[in-house]
Amino acid sequence: INANCFSRQADWAAVYGLPSMLNHDCSGHGATALKLVITYLDGAIIFRAARDLEVDEELCHRYFDTEGALSARHALSQRWGFLCDCRRCHFEAAKLPGTTLGRVVERSLAAKHLGEQLEALRAAPPSDAHVALLRELLALCDDVAQASTAEEEGWSDEDVGWCFSLVKPLCNAALFCLVKGAEGASRGTQLMDADEASALRCVVLKHIAAAWEHSERWSFDHLMNLHMHWAVLAKRQLQDVEATSDARRSCEQGFLVRFGVDAAE
Repeated sequence: INANCFSRQADWAAVYGLPSMLNHDCSGHGATALKLVITYLDGAIIFRAARDLEVDEELCHRYFDTEGALSARHALSQRWGFLCDCRRCHFEAAKLPGTTLGRVVERSLAAKHLGEQLEALRAAPPSDAHVALLRELLALCDDVAQASTAEEEGWSDEDVGWCFSLVKPLCNAALFCLVKGAEGASRGTQLMDADEASALRCVVLKHIAAAWEHSERWSFDHLMNLHMHWAVLAKRQLQDVEATSDARRSCEQGFLVRFGVDAAE
């Protein structure tokens, strides 16, 4: 029961027939089935295809929150009696270490002082300190983006997405600083140029979208991020029409897959 139930409490366990036979996958595209729990139908489960499937392709879904690093995901998978070795886990365990990109990711995650600065600034009013922290965070994110384009290492979009999943806390912190800057502007305190802030928000949201795309794909957080990305780009439509169209398509696809809601609705 522990290895096959969806949830277990003191006096009950949720074990299903076919759903309990599906395997787990930590990657956004490897999790081919999207689980929807219908609470008002006594906990009935519906699975939707998360993408177009090949003939005989295995159905997998995420047993747990796969947002964390390899060690955290392995600890969670062991609760189900296995050690996950999906493509994403194999990438982090065997392919990434020792590479230029791997070293850049490690260096970015080792910047513990930035987390301390963020905590100190959470409740503080918008100030130049938020902008300074934003610059440091963006520099680390840019380092990851540049290292991922190294031709000799040949990283795929999926590889890059997995790396941004690892450094997503930095992207989230950068987005927080940008929001604080917008809050200051609304109060008459202009901390940075409005056009620059808008452009940077597009960059950060794009990195976060890549992280969600290849980890918790079509989750509520992913859909919210896609909508935010599209909304910011739409305000800058004259600057980047193609990116705006791509963001809109991604947003519409996500809502169609998750909820069966098309753009006309």
